[in-house]
Amino acid sequence: MAFGESFDFVYRLKPDRIHLGFLKLLRGSRLREEADQFGCVFTDEAPYEVLYTKDLSFAEIQRLKLIEDLVDKYFNPRFEHSLEYLLRGGRSPFTFFNEFAAKWEQAGCHWVEHSLLGRYRILLEFFGEDNPDLQPWLLFDFRCHEGRQVAPPWLGGRQDRRLEAEVVQSGRLAELFPETAGLSPRDLGRRIAVEQLPFKEGTQTMLFYYPLEGTRARTVRLG
Repeated sequence: MAFGESFDFVYRLKPDRIHLGFLKLLRGSRLREEADQFGCVFTDEAPYEVLYTKDLSFAEIQRLKLIEDLVDKYFNPRFEHSLEYLLRGGRSPFTFFNEFAAKWEQAGCHWVEHSLLGRYRILLEFFGEDNPDLQPWLLFDFRCHEGRQVAPPWLGGRQDRRLEAEVVQSGRLAELFPETAGLSPRDLGRRIAVEQLPFKEGTQTMLFYYPLEGTRARTVRLG
């Protein structure tokens, strides 16, 4: 499909945002006057959006709308590393989002709103079985962006602060992040999180440092 090829080309440019627009045949426009030539059927009322054409069926347009919604929900820094992992080996981004849309629709997910945490869980439930490293990558993405919020057990998050306390007591933070020199142990503890990521090739212990509240974490591998 030409659309899929175009989507893949744009996706691989790594833009900050991808927006899928749908054709609207406005009154007085040349496209509206020539609509019959393309077999365009559109809504009678504003915004006069195309419902289908001789080359694109109604069902195909509805699938593209679902893909648009998923791109809006998942194509952002919060899922950056998880999506990169799922698209490893040169997999077509459009093929992935088309498969995602099929699963999303089959599960009825399009009928309800989903929290941010719910979006993490859905991605894991849909693709985790065939992608053993998806859970640790989701945990990595979660920890990069959600501050010190406790990651749920199904995501593999730790439920205590023992490792954070050990890092603070070790004095290593001033070496890793010089700007933390002089901060009290309490302040240091508020700015870090430690997670053990169970990758297939071995567990990695990662330190996440948040320079300011609400900012993306800087990361260092501890082991």
